[in-house]
Amino acid sequence: MSKLGQEMFRRTVVEMGGEILPGFVDARCADFLFRPRGMIVDMKILDEQVRDEHAVKVEALTNNRIRRGVRAMHGKELLDVPKLPPDHQQEWFDVLERSTVNLVRHANQQIRATKQRLGLPNAKGVFLIGNEGNLLRAGPEDFLALVLRMLARAKGAAQEPGFFHVHAAVYFSLEIPADAQVLPFWSAMQVDSEDGELLAFLSQLRTSWIESLSAASLHDTQ
Repeated sequence: MSKLGQEMFRRTVVEMGGEILPGFVDARCADFLFRPRGMIVDMKILDEQVRDEHAVKVEALTNNRIRRGVRAMHGKELLDVPKLPPDHQQEWFDVLERSTVNLVRHANQQIRATKQRLGLPNAKGVFLIGNEGNLLRAGPEDFLALVLRMLARAKGAAQEPGFFHVHAAVYFSLEIPADAQVLPFWSAMQVDSEDGELLAFLSQLRTSWIESLSAASLHDTQ
């Protein structure tokens, strides 16, 4: 299903006026370019390997919580992170970060390489994280808040490798809903919350994607 979702998303990008980048011979590049708007977009998919590795870490955390007499999670239960005590929140964020940091690092590298190769030093980088369903057992907003925290922390600490080329992140579902009235999850955040151009771009991208999914769902039911 995610392959179909990825292909549909590519069509959505083209319909919005974006370009699908062909790649470089000697380096990996980002996936999409919106040249008139100065936006470079890289998309990573949370595949089975990433989700399986995350599941192992969650199991270890759950066992540790049980040993400490803390309520464990069951099945596909989503964790309401903001309602947890601060130390439990940090444990959960640590698990999510270990599952995510390489995705953020690779996106930053590929956006940077694309800016250099295409001579677009002032382009803004957008990092898309596609997931079929929501299989990290964290609410989309909680997961994306972690990604944004990683970006902000790296930008503010000279001793850490900075993810300076990622200006916004989107965590969204590639799953095509069976019911056209049911919207898939989409959560977007940006480092500079007052960047109106970036906000408008992300809003249009979401609208175009939802319209594509709704059209596909209606077509399947006819």
